[in-house]
Amino acid sequence: MKAMIHGVCHAESYAIDLMWDSVARFALGDGEGGAAPPEAFFDEWVQIACEEARHFSAWAEHLKDRYATSYGDLPTHDMLWEVAAATKHSLRARLAVVHLIHEARGLDVAPAMRARCVRAQDMEAVEILDRNVVQEVGHVRAGVRWFIHLSRSLADADPQEEFLRLARTFVNPGSYVVKRPLNSELRLKAELPESWYLPLAEDEPQDQPSEEPDESVQGEAQEETENTWLTLRGRCMADYMAMNEAGSPEDPFGAVAAAPPLILRCKIVLLGDPASGKTSLAQVFQGGVQNFPKNYNMTIGIDFMVKRVGIPDTNVVVEMYIVDCGGFSICQDLLKPHWENANAVMMVYDASNPESFNNLEAWYRQLKQSRGESAISGVVIASKTDLADRPGAVSSQHGQQFSSEKGLEFFETCATKGIVDAPFHFLAEVFYQKYGDRKAELENLH
Repeated sequence: MKAMIHGVCHAESYAIDLMWDSVARFALGDGEGGAAPPEAFFDEWVQIACEEARHFSAWAEHLKDRYATSYGDLPTHDMLWEVAAATKHSLRARLAVVHLIHEARGLDVAPAMRARCVRAQDMEAVEILDRNVVQEVGHVRAGVRWFIHLSRSLADADPQEEFLRLARTFVNPGSYVVKRPLNSELRLKAELPESWYLPLAEDEPQDQPSEEPDESVQGEAQEETENTWLTLRGRCMADYMAMNEAGSPEDPFGAVAAAPPLILRCKIVLLGDPASGKTSLAQVFQGGVQNFPKNYNMTIGIDFMVKRVGIPDTNVVVEMYIVDCGGFSICQDLLKPHWENANAVMMVYDASNPESFNNLEAWYRQLKQSRGESAISGVVIASKTDLADRPGAVSSQHGQQFSSEKGLEFFETCATKGIVDAPFHFLAEVFYQKYGDRKAELENLH
């Protein structure tokens, strides 16, 4: 998994550079004699570059957090710069090769990659992939749209025939261009017609069926000799999984269907004073430290977020429905129905603000009143621990003592540094254990 995700980071990094290269290189036209594309093209390509940057940041952060690896720690290749150099004279060639072939290939391999992440119980990677694929479909669609526009306005040519000609010229000349398996459903959503890419797959060698792994990914020397071009994202995934952790030759992508995960749904309410750090805690847990809010906006009512947490060594996923309750007293009567049916609670205070800690007693009392005799799992969280050295800050011992008195677990977090996961994972484990206990009780009734 580590090598695969590093490979995806590498592809995303190059994708950023390629988008900006297209913006700068073709601002005054290209070597085919065409004028610069309209301003709308550049607006869209800047947006795509920004989306690719967000994709890279999400994967790089996940690689660092889960696998203790930074982008650049593992070997990479420069295939994408070969693509950039080969298409530097023609915007249409750049669109054809980068977006309609390589990015489309990324759509093809997404299901296999997703299955591998599920097998590894890396549900955060699944979330990143699912979110990114939606935008990658849009990138391919943009490539198709602008390729058609440029072909008709510049060369007055049939776009499909031009695409086939350019693909056969720039990608693996004399052999197949598009490698199977094909994700026809996502390609259709990207408005890439079958008549454009199926003819490119027909020349695939008979002794190398499309569902078998490409042996060229076994080493760089053979790769350079055979000059086999597979894909942008697809090639990166194949390279690293084959060279580092592919497993059996029959299943290089780890795509053998695994049992679908058991999804348990857990509702968690976040309680505490205004400005205690509840929203930052939830947002950073959901999307990583890059989601730390730069400007403070007081939560009025509730915010609602969802995040999945895999239970190690099982096929169980706890889907956490996080209800961030605003700290204003005027809103509490409206919010109490959420408290009543919650599975767990997080009581949050600002470690640098003694008043927010002292008010936890009132929050706990109101929670108990709203739930009656119904028990609830929960944690106490000291947030903003990067400010704990300020005068008057609440000591860890005070937080631990309060938690112990209430029968809750104690955690310290720092959203600015991305240190937020532990209490959520703890509650996911507790919820899973309660599910197992309840299941056993019901089974014993029969």
